[in-house]
Formats: sequence, C-alpha cells, structure tokens
Amino acid sequence: MSVKNLLRETLPPTLFEALRRTATYVRRQVDFCRLCLDYFRDARRYARWSHTGRGDSEFRQREFSLLKSYHGVEKGLSLAEPRPGFGQQKIRSLIDQIDKARHDASNSAVTAAATASIGAYHGFNRNQDVTIDWLDTWIEATEPVDPRLGGTETVHRDDISAAIRGVSPDFFTTRHSVRNFAAGEVPLSDIEAAVSIARKAPSVCNRQGVKVYCFTRAEEALKHQPGNTGFGHLASRGLVITADLQAFSSIGERHQAYVDGGLFAMSLVYALHSMGYGSCMLAWTQRAATEARLRAALDIPDSEAVIMMIAVGCLPETFEAARAWRRPLSDLLVVR
Repeated sequence: MSVKNLLRETLPPTLFEALRRTATYVRRQVDFCRLCLDYFRDARRYARWSHTGRGDSEFRQREFSLLKSYHGVEKGLSLAEPRPGFGQQKIRSLIDQIDKARHDASNSAVTAAATASIGAYHGFNRNQDVTIDWLDTWIEATEPVDPRLGGTETVHRDDISAAIRGVSPDFFTTRHSVRNFAAGEVPLSDIEAAVSIARKAPSVCNRQGVKVYCFTRAEEALKHQPGNTGFGHLASRGLVITADLQAFSSIGERHQAYVDGGLFAMSLVYALHSMGYGSCMLAWTQRAATEARLRAALDIPDSEAVIMMIAVGCLPETFEAARAWRRPLSDLLVVR
C-alpha cells in the first residue's frame, strides 16, 4: 500500500485533505524554484556567449557579427527599388569589421563574402551614377574576391516553377515520425547530402549558427534521450542539433537559437524524406543537470544550445506509424 493510500485510510478526511493540499502547494513551489534555477542557467549561458557588438572577445562572436552586418547590405540591394547611396554609415562600419577580420586567418570565407557584398554595393551605386570617394579608395586597395560570394543574384520565376513542378502535397503528408527502422546503414555521404540541402533553411540575418553532430552508432547519442525507448536501437544514425549562441545578440534574440535550430531541423528531416529515409525528431526536454551530462558525454561546447535529437534509419517495406491527428485548418488559420 502506498503512503498516500495509507494516510487516506488512517487520517480523518479533513486532515488528509489539508495535508494533500499542503503537499501539492509545496510541490508546486519546489517545481517553480527548479524552473527559475534552470532559467537562470540558460540566461547565464546566453549572457556569456551571445555577441552584442561590445568588443566581442571570441572569434566566433566576431564572425557572426560580420555575417549579420554584411547580410544587411544584401537585404538592401534585394529591395524592389534600392535607394542609391543607402546606408553609408553602416557600410563604413562594415568595412571596419572586414579590415579587422583579416587578422583572423580562419575567417577568410566570411570575410570574402562580406567583401563581395561591398563590391556589389559599390557596383550598384556606380550604375546609379553615385560616386562615393572613400568607397572607391577602399575598393581599389582591396584584393578582389569572387563576386558570386556576396550581393544578390537574379532569380527567375520560371526556374522556380520548373524545380517544384514534381512536388505535390503528398511529399509533405507522407512524412511520418518513423519508429520502426529496417536493417541497414544510412551512408554518411547521404547524411552529408541531407545536411547540405538543409543549409538553405532560413536563418536570422543569414547567421547560420546551427550545427549537426552525427553519431555513426545512433545509441551513443540516443541513450541520453528517454523518448526513443523501444526503437532507438534500430536507428542507423543519431543526430544532435545545436545552435551556437554566439550567433545571436541582444536580449530580444534570447529565443532565436531555438527558432533557427527548429527551422534547420525540419528542413533536414524533409531532406532525408526526399532521399527515402525515415527519421524521428526527439525532443530535448531535460533539466540543466541532465543536459550537463549530455554535453560532457558528447563533447558539446557550452556556447551551443541543444535543440533536439533526430533518429535516422532505413524504411521497412511496410510499417506502422502514429496517425497523429491534426487540428482542423480553422483552428490554425486566422484571417483578419
């Protein structure tokens, strides 16, 4: 007999009810304290690793700051009618960032893309008969880069129509969370191809802070996640999705890692679906202490927020999948 039932039988009903309410109240307060503690740990990690343009000390902070800055130029150039000579103060600041970034040897790819975006801005203004002397001087003194790395590209509607011609709603409705994988190994080359496709997932200011950890033995990662009991051992690969907090800035972006990470994860799952593989997203809903053990076991840096895990495997000829009832459209779509 449980303690609760024993007390129910031995104590007067009013006393038992009072004890029950007290226990419920205490449990709620304890849970609230635990919640506050985990929020504090999350806030401390975000404050430690996010960049705010305050003289970022870490290389990755500076890199993400540069990505954010130069993408602003690309966004301006992609408008229907860009204003000639727009944003010159921001261009000056971006040039300062590029000049400083040249001292970071491993930053060459991002620096080149940023330089190309400045080149596109310069070309746009020249085509508009706008002369910016200080920009001309900087361009002449800067080593040329591949112009295709930055700026804008012309996109044709016909090309998009041709690419999506064979895609129907069935592509989306036939994706299931798979919990019954067939024997066989998913080649690492296919994982690489799927991740490469998912790189096109939207990312705030194109900062691309998401990272994918692929474990060749799925159980190495999945043993830390309790939601895959009964099927995780059948998976071929275990993926851990993280987002680098160094990609984000300001208090207002404190949740952005989970938005970017979720968008990337969904794109990755659809990429795997397009290649004929099954997958199952596994929520990471653990407390900070449990997450600390995961980080230590899988060597995940403190600067990265853990978003979720994904089990990946081969599809059986037939398998059972949860019906996963969906709410009606009227519950989702609000038209004002």
